[in-house]
Amino acid sequence: MKLSEKLIRFGLIILVGLSMYLSYVIWLSPSNRMVHGNQQENSQPVSNAQNYRKASEVFMPITLTWLNDSSIQQTTSETLISDIQPKITAASFETLKTETYNDFETFKQTAMITHGIEMNYVGPFSLQEFITMFDLDLHVKDAEEKYFTKIQLDFDQKKIRFINVKRYQISEAAMSIDQEAIDDLLSKTKTNWIQMSAENRLNNLQYNVEQPIKMKMYSYISSPQTYTVFRDAFFNDTSNIKINEDSKDMVLYDGSENMTIQESEQLVDFHGDFLLGEDSTDLYSRSFTFISRLGTNLGNIRFFDRSKNTANYRIFVEGYPVFSNDIRGQVDVTISDDSDNKGMPVHIQTSLTSIQVPIPSENEILLANNETVIEQLQMAGADRQLIRSMVIGYQWKDIENTNGVVDLIPTWYIRYDDTWYSHEQLLDKLSETGAE
Repeated sequence: MKLSEKLIRFGLIILVGLSMYLSYVIWLSPSNRMVHGNQQENSQPVSNAQNYRKASEVFMPITLTWLNDSSIQQTTSETLISDIQPKITAASFETLKTETYNDFETFKQTAMITHGIEMNYVGPFSLQEFITMFDLDLHVKDAEEKYFTKIQLDFDQKKIRFINVKRYQISEAAMSIDQEAIDDLLSKTKTNWIQMSAENRLNNLQYNVEQPIKMKMYSYISSPQTYTVFRDAFFNDTSNIKINEDSKDMVLYDGSENMTIQESEQLVDFHGDFLLGEDSTDLYSRSFTFISRLGTNLGNIRFFDRSKNTANYRIFVEGYPVFSNDIRGQVDVTISDDSDNKGMPVHIQTSLTSIQVPIPSENEILLANNETVIEQLQMAGADRQLIRSMVIGYQWKDIENTNGVVDLIPTWYIRYDDTWYSHEQLLDKLSETGAE
């Protein structure tokens, strides 16, 4: 590390201490964080629409793969993905038709293309929500019941496809699209293309990183957000909120809604209601209501995965999701199916702490390719069929002897039997299982 870089990092670490102290003075101090008795909090509903996130930002596909004859390249460039999306919106489509295949090999062969692009999600996404959020002129029967993880633009057959790898299901329609404009964006946009391979693809049909890849490390100053960020985003009405000072944690409540701030664990835990309305269709749009109101306060929050009634959103850095050993870096929104015709129960968990200021670093890590990682896991006893998905993410790691400085370390993350593990965590788990 260069001397100038060391001085910058040291100076920023000093600033962290000052930042943490000021945070305490502003709102963590007992004299400031509680109102005497159960008196109403002096607050008004906040309208800060200019800071609201857009659905096209939050629900942007995670990766874009460019297939051009024998070449397969992939990028996480948010700029490129967001520039291509309007080209899809401007396209015209015939009626979408869906076919479900009985065996994986036939499904896989049908889903193969040689010239076009694929845009990929990690967790399943709603076809109806994609059509609505990205304003597509696309008609399909029972769209609200269809989900996908992969969008294909097949330039040879002039078709768009939505692929559900879990159900072996492909919905496709003929399309008329400005292919020349898309090719121009693909060839001229500056991005770090990663060479991919179509060999030994997992059952989710993701392409494999061909060679070991160099990934940049990042360091950030992290600090707690003021509780008002979450109050204004989660409560339906902030004008009558009360605060309870009779417990070690801050508790805000108003009727059926309540939010607990566990300072020792930096945990935000909200229980309330989602008010039903004409714009509420499913988990994605309903959970987005809360995520959009967080604005950019927690960083670049995007949809990552889904399980049953829970939508998982994560902070993204340079197009890659952030993982931690706790709730930091993510927001989990659970919305129950139970309703009373007025609202639906909502449970939201996230962390007060978020990454704020990047610290300059030139450090890099060489990550193994997919197949090497899979081979290591299999040697440790993993079942390849239980490897549902693999992504590169940034591991949130606190730096010892600093107050609020974290490293973001490039790491392979594997969804194994529907649970996400880092490469190291999964190896440890397999080792423990084998020892039993």
